[in-house]
Parts: sequence; structure tokens; C-alpha cells
Amino acid sequence: NVLSALALTEQGARDVKNANPFPALLDIFCSPKYAMPSSRCLLNEVGAIVGTGLDEIMRHVPSLGGIVNNAIVDTLSRIVSFGKEVVEKEKARDVPVDGAPPSREIEGLRTCLVQYAYNISQLLEQVLHHESHCGSFVDRGGLDALLELFPLLIPGGTQFLSHASCLGAPSFAKLSHLTNSGAITAVIRSISSNISSHKMIKKLTECLEKQVETLRISQGELWRQTRKAREERTGSSVAEGDVDETCGSINGILDGVPRVPLHTLEDSASNLATTDALSNFLRQFVVTEWLTNLLTSSMRVALQKSSEIGTGWGRTEREWKKLLSSKQFEDLVDELSNLHRCSMQEVCRVRTEEGYDQRESDRCCPPGTPGNNSHPALYRIRIVCPDGAVVRDGIEIDSSESVGGLEIGEIVEATERCINSSGVLRYRTRSGWVSEQTRGHGREPIAEVMEIQGLAPQNLSSGANVDDSKDSADGKGKRVECGVTDLCSMSAAIMARIQHSRTGLFAYLSRSAVSSARSVQFGSISFLEGSVGAHISSIIRILSRNIRDDFAIEGAVEAMAIALSEDMRTNANESAASAHITMYFGCMLGLLHASVFEEKREREVFNVLLLFSLLNEAGILRDFRESKASCDPGSDADLPSDGFIGAIRFVLSEGLSDMQRRALSSADSTSPEQKLSRYTAASFPPALALLRRLVSRSILTESGTNFSLAQMPPADLDKLVGGQGQIERSFHTGRFCRSLYTCVANISVEMWGDSRLANAPAHVIHPTLNLLADTMSSLKRSTQSSANTSSGASSRSRGARGDGAGVGGGGGGSGLFARRLRARRPPFEPSEDTITRLAEMGFDRDHALEALETMESNRLEVAMEYCLSHPPPSPASAERRRAAREAASASRRSREADAEASGGNDSSNNNDASRDTSNDAESSSSDGGAAGAAAAAAGAASSQAGAAVESASNDTATAAAAPSAAAANSSPTNREAADGESSMDVDEAAEKDNKEITEEERKEHQEKMLNEASRDRTKKCLDLM
Repeated sequence: NVLSALALTEQGARDVKNANPFPALLDIFCSPKYAMPSSRCLLNEVGAIVGTGLDEIMRHVPSLGGIVNNAIVDTLSRIVSFGKEVVEKEKARDVPVDGAPPSREIEGLRTCLVQYAYNISQLLEQVLHHESHCGSFVDRGGLDALLELFPLLIPGGTQFLSHASCLGAPSFAKLSHLTNSGAITAVIRSISSNISSHKMIKKLTECLEKQVETLRISQGELWRQTRKAREERTGSSVAEGDVDETCGSINGILDGVPRVPLHTLEDSASNLATTDALSNFLRQFVVTEWLTNLLTSSMRVALQKSSEIGTGWGRTEREWKKLLSSKQFEDLVDELSNLHRCSMQEVCRVRTEEGYDQRESDRCCPPGTPGNNSHPALYRIRIVCPDGAVVRDGIEIDSSESVGGLEIGEIVEATERCINSSGVLRYRTRSGWVSEQTRGHGREPIAEVMEIQGLAPQNLSSGANVDDSKDSADGKGKRVECGVTDLCSMSAAIMARIQHSRTGLFAYLSRSAVSSARSVQFGSISFLEGSVGAHISSIIRILSRNIRDDFAIEGAVEAMAIALSEDMRTNANESAASAHITMYFGCMLGLLHASVFEEKREREVFNVLLLFSLLNEAGILRDFRESKASCDPGSDADLPSDGFIGAIRFVLSEGLSDMQRRALSSADSTSPEQKLSRYTAASFPPALALLRRLVSRSILTESGTNFSLAQMPPADLDKLVGGQGQIERSFHTGRFCRSLYTCVANISVEMWGDSRLANAPAHVIHPTLNLLADTMSSLKRSTQSSANTSSGASSRSRGARGDGAGVGGGGGGSGLFARRLRARRPPFEPSEDTITRLAEMGFDRDHALEALETMESNRLEVAMEYCLSHPPPSPASAERRRAAREAASASRRSREADAEASGGNDSSNNNDASRDTSNDAESSSSDGGAAGAAAAAAGAASSQAGAAVESASNDTATAAAAPSAAAANSSPTNREAADGESSMDVDEAAEKDNKEITEEERKEHQEKMLNEASRDRTKKCLDLM
């Protein structure tokens, strides 16, 4: 505050700049004498207070912004250097330092590092919310220092393994167990909001590439250190020359990790090398996961910026979306996908292996139980919450009294731990009980385990509840024992964290493709490098290829084929494949669910392009292939036994077999048994949830994307979805939805007709019945006829229209019937009421008129969807539309005037011509024949004028419409004066037009037959259900 007051005048600002007191001021954030437990001066969010003052100085006195940012970045760099020193000392833990016990001194240094990082993060959070501050901070290397600081906060060696083994939920909890990890993440997200999205995504992409390489190196070291243990466990040996090849894969990497808790390992050189290699590998794994989450967060911020601007493919969006379409980014996503794929296979294999359930059961046994070694005798914990920890005299928080408190940085010892009735893990110290984390949604960490030692004595459980008699007396004490996880299970839990990070990455890649698809203009699109078409096709290719590979892992295809055979369905005593494939498929189905579906506040959004690509690869969309399409209502493809459809069927079949086996075993025993196995509980719900989502009505209401797809030629659609030339028909919403619904219905019928379902528990039957009800409702809705049943291909010939957005339609009509319908119907008139309501929502009049005229609909929701998906028209475009409307109005008035003037003279001749046409054209009167030709010419010219007005693409087309109508309405005498050469030209043009009409009629007839066959197949499926 003093510096801010001194800098209010120009002379004061110059004096402050010359003195430059900011480095000395910020020294307190990296000095041990100001950190706990030495000093309390930085408690109570002092970092945020100092950051607010510095922000005011930088905003009010811009000349001081540079030196302030330099001081902040220098302080941050000093903290990074201090963190590197701590990490090096932790690696050389056995070397004494100044005669003091090395472990105690290193613990003190890490405690200081924890507080330094938290305080500087608080300061940065206040400074970097301003855009100009962020740019200067990043240019001076501040972002690089933050990305370098986070890995240093994660302890190494046995301290990391102790901390991770004691976490209540390693798959979800903050591994660094420090609030400052979240604070650093918040700071980087703030930077993402205030700098170029292209710059941020590029930086994170480069960091991830380096981190993946570092992870691969640590992975190879773990393979080499655990080689002997793996050979003893698996009984197979690996030659020295094959070690390097094996190190490139994660599959089987946990075979050499001990299946015992850390505190039971013997102190030997080999065990120390193994734990160090395991700790380094898991730390690098965590950093990779963290960087992936940051990349996902940056993409989310970029999409929010695009949504606020209102453009899906502006100059700013084009930069970062072009980066997502690059070969560099595609290779990175493939690397991360392969890492996730192999890691989840290893996780599921460990969690379904023999002995895993027994180890988890032993953790819940009281300390001292014979054969149970999961409870250590001593826990050394550090308080990491900035507000400290409250010490209470009982396990239950609400019914216990506070007996003291602990400050941040204090290290205490605990002799036991358990979980209370609120689900909070509690540690028993000499003073009382402290919590691992806070209650509620945030679950902020309070204590971090630094070390575990020895085995708990057998008599500990008898006196464990001496201080907790009042908790158990009133019935509130529900103590659950919680031992330490073994090293292998802990490693699997940490590796499982990548499931969340890849799911988020794919979800926002999918949203990027959807937002770009909404900005596609009608008609053909470009696929040149940097274009919207190239971006969409690249993202869909990346997603579909990796999702396809997810369900094609080694052994999965054979397992699905065996499990779905008739012999295996009738034999419940044998499993078609190992349980880990079933659990693995459950994880991949959850990833697929997040990739194709997004739930917003107002509505649900599907990535129709990705879903179309996956269904086409599975052979479900045969109606969109010229060679595979069939107008036979009885023909229907068999359900595939591979891909994600085969995976769903496999999961359901394996789940039903598991339920039957457990039902038979429980019938022979008197003790109650678990209803579902671990792998069924992890895979069955995601499969049912995905099926219910696929029959959702949201696919039908995705009018923006569906309408854009319906306007594309089949060749462009094929390029977008990666059809490799298989897509030969345009997108049709009705046929697409009916094919999808029929596929889900066949899966539902297959499961419902399975006799094994009779053994399913009630909590499985209930969602199954909901799936059947939703499927039947969607089938019934899809068989209802729509007012417009033409295909999307024909909609392009008549311009944009919203009538075909329903199930039966695909977006319009064409051919002879469509042209006659346009000739009969009155011209479209925009509703002033709809324009007014759109104006009240913030859209200008020209934008509203463009939406109504383009969609040829006065429905508010249709126009609003168009306005949200397309930017406002330019002034030149609005002027052209205005001129087109005036020309159309003038042409219409002229035709009406001519019709009234000639109506009385030609009515009898027209009637005679109408009666005589069916008998003989030569016997009709000359006046009647001329009038009939004039009427036909007028109709054709009117259609041409209407088409020119509807397109409104340029002034030339609009100007050409009026002369055509005037020439068509000229008198019969002038038309009869035309020479023979002109008549010959007219006849040749008419003959050519007749051929074109015949071709269009043929295509329209074929599309109609396909729609009818699709509807008939759907009705048959509904009748079967």
C-alpha cells in the first residue's frame, strides 16, 4: 500500500522505479525464516493480499508493470531452483548434512517448498487475472517456471510411495496431497483465459511430447529393475537382448511389483532400487496426467472464447483449430491414447487377478489380525492445510470435542487410522484425532503421510475405541478399519487416473469438431489445409481411429467371438474370456459415451459425425452405401461381434453369466454372497447407460449439425467421416436414426430373451426395463410418417429449409414433384412477430431475416438455432438480400397484373385447350395452344425467378429473374413471331430438361423406397419387441 501511494505522482513513480523495491519485497516468499513453523507472518492469505496490491500498482502505473513482473518471475525461478535442490537431496538421502539426521533436514526443506509454492500461487492468482499482466508474465518465462514447479512438489522415493499407499482414494485424490497443486493449476488456467489459445495449446503440446519421452525412459528403468521379481512370479525368463523391446510396453509392467505393503519390505539394495524405480515411474505418470488435464482445460477455454464471440471458424479459432489438425498433435493424441489403452489393460488385469479381493478384504480387518500385515505401527504425517488441522477427542467429527490444533508444516506421529461414519479417514495422534481431508464436495487435503514404519501390535484393536465410547454408545460410531494398500494395487490405482484425463481430452476434441460443423455453410466445403473441412475430418479421424483401436486390443476380438457364440450363452459355468477384458471394455465404453455426447444446461448435444463414422465402420449404416443399400424391408444386417457394438454385447453377456454363476453358488450356500463381481459392477452400468443414450431423442433435435450434414454431397460427407469412399448417399436423419434405434433394439431383445437375465438382481433389472421402454418409444417415434420424406441430397436443389428436420425427413425435396410443389405454394413471407422476438434476444433485423429466409420457417427455435450457428450477415450480403426481396416482390406484382389483364380474354381458350389435350394436340385451337405454351413457359420462368430470389447470391441472378418473367408473360402474338431456329432451340432444351427430370425422378423414387424399407424394418423390430 505504501508503494502504491508513493507511485501516484510521476516523480514518485520514477523514484519507485529507480529504487526497485519489489525483489526485496518478494524475498519473503522464498526465505525459510518467514515459513512455518519459524514464522506465522505469511498465514491468513498474505500472498493474496500482496498480489492484490501489486495488481493495483501495475494497472495504475503501467511504467512499473515490467519491473514488477520481472521480480515475480525471478522469485518464481528461485523457488524452482530451491525445489530442484530438495529433489537432489532426497535422492542422496543417505548422505549426512551438517551432522544432522538427513531425513529430518530434508523434511524441513520440503515443508518450506510446500509453503513457498502455495504463497506464490496465491499472489499470482491475483495478478494474472488481467490480460496485459499475463502476456508480460508469459513472455518473461513465468509459464515455463510454473510448468517446471509442479513436478517438484511431488516427493520422491519411499516418501511418495508412503503417501500414495495411505491415500483413501488414490485414483481420485490429489497425489501431491497439497492445496498448492490445485492453486498452481488455477493460475495456469487463468493464463489460458488471457493469452492466445494457439500459444497456450502449442506450449502444452510441446511439454507433453517431452514428458511422454521422459515417462518412457522411467518405464524402461522399472522394467529392468523388476526383471528378476517378474521372472519369479510369472515363471518365464526374458533374455538380456529382449529387455529393451519389452520396455517399450506397459503391459505386464506391474508383474514385478511386490504384492505387499511398503512397510513390510525388507531393507535391501534390490528392494531400494525397485521402490526408487517404481516411485520415479509413478511420479512421471502423474505429471503426464496433469499436463493432459491442462491441455484439456486450455481447449475448454478456447471453445468458451469461440462461443462468446459467436463464430465457429473465425481468424482466432482458425489458428488453434489448425494446430489440433496438425500431424504433430495427431501423433501426440495417438501416443496418449496408446498409453491409456495399455495402462487400463494393466489396471484391469491387476484388479481381476487372483488374490486382489483377498488383499482388499485384509485391509478392512482390525490391526493385529493373524495373517494381516496391512496396518503399520507408526504413521508420520505433515499438516498441509493452510488453515491447519483441528484435533478432536473422538472419531466422529460432530459428536467430538475440539482439544487443540496443528499449524501448517507441523509433523506429528499417529499410531492408527480408520474411517468414520462420514467417510472421512481419521488419524489418531498423541493429542487426538485429525482428518486426512475435509468433508463436503471440495475434499481439501489436511494431512500428508510422509513415512510408515513397523507392524501394528495385536492388542491395538482392543484398546482402539477407549476414547470413542461416547461415539459408539449413541449408535453413531461406525468405525471402518482401513489398512495400507499393497504396492501393486496402489500402482494400479495411480495408473487408473489417466482414464479421467483421456476422457476429458476426447470430450473436448469432440466438442471442437461439433462447433466447427455448425459453422459449415450450405453446399460443398473445402478440405484444403487450414480449412474447416480439414479440421473436422482430422478430428473425426483421430477420435474414430483411436476408439476403434480401443476395442481391438490383443485377445479382445477372439474373446468377443467366443462369448457371443450360442454354446457359451448356454453354459454359465465357464467364462468366455478373462475378466479383465470385461472391466477394460467398461472403461472404454465410458470414454465413448463422453466422446459422442455432451450434456448442457439447456439441452443434450450429440457428435453425430463421430457416431456416424463409428456406425459406418461397424456396418450398421448400409442404407448410405449404394452397393449395400436394400429396398427390401425384410433385409437386416446381423449384429456385429466386434467394435464397440460387439463390446457392448460382450459386456452384457459376461455380466449375465456372472450373475447366473453367483446365483447358483448362493443357492448352495447359506451365507449371503455378493450379487455382482467387481468386473461386472464396473462394466455393466456403462454399457446400459450408453445404450440408453443412443436411443435418446437428442439425436433428432440436433438440428444444426443434422441440417448442415444434409446439405453436403455424399463425397464431402465421406471425407468428413473417413468413409474411404463407402458413403454414396447423402445424410438422412430419418434413416440414420432408424438404423441406430434398430441396432439398439436388437441388442435389447437379445438381452431380454436371454434366460440368464432371470438371475439378475433388482438393481440390474430396473435399468434394463428403462432401456427397453426408451428403445420402444424411440422406435415408435421413428416409424411415424413425416410431412417430408425426401432425402438430404434432394434438399440441396431447393435451398435450405427446416421442414425436414424430423425423423422421416432428411432436409427437403427435389425433382419434378418438388418443383411443382414450389410452383403451387405461395412465396415464403417472414413473420414480423418472429423477427421481433429474435430482436428481443439480441439478434439484429438482418440476421433474423437471413435466418427465416434461409430456413424458410417462422418457427422461433429453428431461426434461433440458425442465428447461434452462423455469424451475422455482412452489410453487402444484407443489401443483396434486400434487393432480391424487392425484385421478387416487383416480379410477383407484375405477374399478378398480367394475369388479371389476360384472364378474361384467354379463359375460354385455356379451358378448350385443357379439354382437348388428352385427345389430340393438333385438334386444339391455335389460341388455346399458344395460351397453354405461355402458361408452361410462365411456370418455368416463375420457378427460375423463385430459385434466383431464394439463393440471393448476387445482384446478377436477381436482375436476371425479372426479364425471364417478363419474357414469359409476353403476348401470344410476339411468341408466335419467333423464328424456326428459336423453336428448335426450345425443343432441344425441353428434351434435355426432360432427361434431367427423369433422372431426378428416378433418384427420388429410389430414396423414397429406401425410406419406406427402413421404416418397415423398424416397424418389424418394434413388433418383435
